[in-house]
Amino acid sequence: NAALYESGPTPVCLRSHYGINTKASGDYGRVAVVQFAGSFFKPTDLDMFQQRYHTPSQTVDETIGYIGNHAGTEATLDIEWVMAIAQNVKSVVIQIPATAATPFLDWSIAALNDNNTAEVHSVSWGTPEYEYDDEVGV
Repeated sequence: NAALYESGPTPVCLRSHYGINTKASGDYGRVAVVQFAGSFFKPTDLDMFQQRYHTPSQTVDETIGYIGNHAGTEATLDIEWVMAIAQNVKSVVIQIPATAATPFLDWSIAALNDNNTAEVHSVSWGTPEYEYDDEVGV
């Protein structure tokens, strides 16, 4: 339906495009959004996004790590869209400290060692491959 896309991507057009017709019900696990570099999500921005796009009013179910007052574009965008598409799925925000020397490795090890980790982790941050080599000592 071309009319859905006229104003750019919205939660409604993406849910329609991917055939997501219902909200989750029951206990379907959790989705985690991982944030790095001192970039935090801002709950008031999440509220405004949900009102603007008429998605269910939801709050983040769990936060791991310090969540500060400095809203980051990437961090806020990630949790807004995850919650808009995966409606009623429990959400977790994981904050890896900006002071971490090996943030991707720290997150990976923590997730692997956590018996209660979220089933899905969303990470939209990127680093050149040569930096991963430095993290794992290759």
